Amino acid sequence: MRIACALVALASTQARAVQAPAEARAAADAASAPYVDETAVERGMVPKLDVSKVSKPTRLCGWWDNATPGNVWLHDRRGEWTIAMQGMYEANGDGPDFKPGQQLPVGAPHGYGCACITARVDRSSRFVYSFTDAKALPPKVCRADPGLKKSGFK
Repeated sequence: MRIACALVALASTQARAVQAPAEARAAADAASAPYVDETAVERGMVPKLDVSKVSKPTRLCGWWDNATPGNVWLHDRRGEWTIAMQGMYEANGDGPDFKPGQQLPVGAPHGYGCACITARVDRSSRFVYSFTDAKALPPKVCRADPGLKKSGFK
């Protein structure tokens, strides 16, 4: 009887050990989830993101486009990634800290600049789920990248 109880206890411990990483991933996903206005989803203005289809962290570099408050996109070699849409969607993360002369037009509170982020993305909708490690770069870095010419930023 003691051996059977010990085996049951061991199996239970192993099952909890297997569940723990999955539970940890679910908790991390919930903590990094973007703000999404459900009305915007219902109206088709914002996609309903499926966390199971969100990528592992990947580095995106290109033009950080913050032309108006609450609206942010990143334009890289693959195209446009949505980071925020005023009042409807906002990926979890802090944007790059642009130094004087890195954000254009110079001196404006909003505009565009060259940046890299480490992001989890939904590749089908091209929405950024969450991001970290946002780094502002000098505009010359993006200007020199031939893959970014099509974005139209200078």
